[in-house]
Amino acid sequence: MNNSVPPAAPLAARRVPGRSGDAVFSGVVRLSGWLILVLMGGLIGVLAWGGAQAWAA
Repeated sequence: MNNSVPPAAPLAARRVPGRSGDAVFSGVVRLSGWLILVLMGGLIGVLAWGGAQAWAA
């Protein structure tokens, strides 16, 4: 008797037809992740610029 765990199926094999909501949710999560990265990068840039201006004053 083999009690080993079978390997997980690839993601494409687990897709069920008619579940386009998963793709939409995945896109929203990815977009929000990029948006957070951009906003945090902007915040760091503004803080660095303000620090440089204060240092030069």
